Amino acid sequence: MKRLVALLIALLLMVAAAVSAHETSSIEVEFLGEVLLPQDLEVGGFTVGGISGLAYDAEADLYYGIADDLSNARYYTLRVNLSDGTLDEGDVTFEDVVLIDDIDGRPFPNGSLDPEGIVLAADGTLYIAAEPVGDRFPAFIRNFTLDGDYVSSLYIDPMRYDPRFDEARGARGSGGFESLTPNEDVSTLYAAFEVALIQDGDAPTYDNGSTARILEYDLAAGDAPVAEYVYPIGPRTLVSEPADAGGGIGLNDLLYIG
Repeated sequence: MKRLVALLIALLLMVAAAVSAHETSSIEVEFLGEVLLPQDLEVGGFTVGGISGLAYDAEADLYYGIADDLSNARYYTLRVNLSDGTLDEGDVTFEDVVLIDDIDGRPFPNGSLDPEGIVLAADGTLYIAAEPVGDRFPAFIRNFTLDGDYVSSLYIDPMRYDPRFDEARGARGSGGFESLTPNEDVSTLYAAFEVALIQDGDAPTYDNGSTARILEYDLAAGDAPVAEYVYPIGPRTLVSEPADAGGGIGLNDLLYIG
């Protein structure tokens, strides 16, 4: 699902304020501003846009932004200057772009995956979650080096989540892992499907809501999920123009607040 970079950065900063406030026993949200980036902005020869998830390295004061793009699977590094307490033009600076590789060490074929979530692990690597693209590629959560090299994968039961094995079960196309969030010390990851799995019923409609599943991974316990949760989704509320232009509703992001 495509998103405006400006909106993501604005939401990120509001979330950061919420986390900081939570440490004093209450949650408050403060809007710090927004930055509109040029549509033709390029970094390393690739157009910036469709940033779907952000991870923050507090020690380096650096953000990692995963590109929600069906071609040239990649992430960006960027910095956000909030030294004056507000977010204004010129406060967001993109530094570099890194292409991520498939298991075989080669770039992903264009149109083969839809990256959505990103987490900076305690060991300095990155976890990236992706949705399936139609029936061509399964949803996954994989671990990569900061150079974009494949390290490992978290286990996702193909008989439950991959419709290529059973068309009556699994994640819908563009309805797989839409978000990924860690606990405080990044020992646990939570990954959420955007909408209901095929076996869980229909996706949300204007008349009826639905459910989404959240998987919990204890990274010290192995690569398989240790728990699974159900999250209720309300009915659709946005009317798309034209009718087939999207406008759906789902679990679009998660933030762990301990």
